[in-house]
Formats: sequence, structure tokens, C-alpha cells
Amino acid sequence: QAFKPDMVLVNLSNNDENEVLFKENLERFAQLLNKEKIPLIFVLEANSTESRPVLANHAIMRQVAEKYHIPVIDAHAYMATQEQTGILWWDNVHPTTYGHKVLGSYIYQNIKQQLTTL
Repeated sequence: QAFKPDMVLVNLSNNDENEVLFKENLERFAQLLNKEKIPLIFVLEANSTESRPVLANHAIMRQVAEKYHIPVIDAHAYMATQEQTGILWWDNVHPTTYGHKVLGSYIYQNIKQQLTTL
């Protein structure tokens, strides 16, 4: 709150293993930012398709997003469509420089689109 953001993006899931706590924290974000009238967007964290991504947490993020009418950017699904464009990943969860550019561009375009609807 001290930073007075114009918007908040929440990009979580790989390191969030406790699903109950994960959901509770997302709901706290949603409630606080709604009260403060700060737009919130959830980003479904991208993983290499060679790994087993934490799709359970993506489902939780979608549930909370639906409940609180939060836009969702599915970075994971998008990156899966970009596998043939270059080397995207250093390992299962960390993008290469190229991967970051692809991912960043996608998220940026989605944020611009969301700003026109806010």
C-alpha cells in the first residue's frame, strides 16, 4: 500500500506448495486490492513442458480469479506454443534471455489490452 501501485500482477505457483495457504493468500490479495481499487491481474506461471508444471496451483488461481473477477494471463499455455521459436528454458522453470523476451512481450501485450478495459 505504501507504494501506491497503479496495478499489481501476481505471478505465482512454482514455490507455493501449500494449496490451502496459497488460495488464502490469493484471496487476501484480491480483497485488499479491491478495497484499495487497485487493478489486479493473475499470471499463470510458465514452466517448460518437459517438466510437470504445478497445474493444481494454476487451477486455484483461476478459481480465485473467477470469484473476484480478476483477469488471468496464461503465460504457461502461451510459452508452450512458442517451443519451436528458440531455446526458451535454462531448466524446467527458468527462462533463457530469449525466453524472458518472449514471455515479457506476451505479458506486456496482455497488460496493454487489460488497461483499455479498466
